[in-house]
Amino acid sequence: GNSGKKIYRSNADSCEFAFGNLYIWGFPYHTMQQTFQGHTYLHFPEYALFFPEMADDRENPSAQELAQIVSVMKEADGTDNVFQVRQSYLDAHPDVYDFFEVSPISRAEAEYIYSVQALVDLRGEKLRKKKNLIKQFTQNYPQVEVRKITPDVLADCLDFSEEWRLAQPDPETETLRHEADALKHLAEGFTVCGFDGVAAYVDGKLVAYAIGCPVNHEMFTESFEKARSAYKGAAQFINHELAKKLAGKYLFLNREQDLDEEGLRHAKLSYAPLKIQQNFRLTLKENIMLPEEK
Repeated sequence: GNSGKKIYRSNADSCEFAFGNLYIWGFPYHTMQQTFQGHTYLHFPEYALFFPEMADDRENPSAQELAQIVSVMKEADGTDNVFQVRQSYLDAHPDVYDFFEVSPISRAEAEYIYSVQALVDLRGEKLRKKKNLIKQFTQNYPQVEVRKITPDVLADCLDFSEEWRLAQPDPETETLRHEADALKHLAEGFTVCGFDGVAAYVDGKLVAYAIGCPVNHEMFTESFEKARSAYKGAAQFINHELAKKLAGKYLFLNREQDLDEEGLRHAKLSYAPLKIQQNFRLTLKENIMLPEEK
């Protein structure tokens, strides 16, 4: 609806604001969207409050309004912070420091932002290895087929994701259960939320896929990517195919967080991100005096 359109035309540059992500992850995380005094808010219960920062600062809430909302939420469910606040908001609202402790979000929650064109070109020493792996993959599997994500292909992607989860050392971790829950809602939200992606098949078998959705008109976020490890180079191949598909439509690809997982961190750094984006968290100060609601 209107809130989705508002977020899409905002300066929001975090994968947390991608409409598709909000929809599918809203099921495991019970995300709520509310409007207060004309401002759009997203509330992840017991975790954080978010708001999309608009380019025109007159459309943004004041620091005092944020503090008022967080103080109500803190009493209701313990939520004491506003997450993914951009530097530009802090610059425009110096009084934010009167109400909140301001700190960069943790490294685990930082997001990896890449140039789509750089992921297509794969130039330079760092990315040459990727090019070589892709070449190896296409030489070993010249019959590889790249398919767009139709309902049938999506069904294969979901089956593969579940197969992958069940092969993990502990398939029942909260993270993996939440991902499985989000994936269950991907089919129904696929078209309406603007999801898109690519899948690679070898001899009729799905070997890799990458699926994501727009954050704003310049940035696409990769929500899910899986590749069969037995097919060397499949992960690099699918990454390249996604970049080629996005080229000309989006400038930036957000490959989301590494959640402090060493393997993920290494893999994401190896693609030479443009930046590792650490926006800010505003945590409500104790015992601040807020004006009474009129």
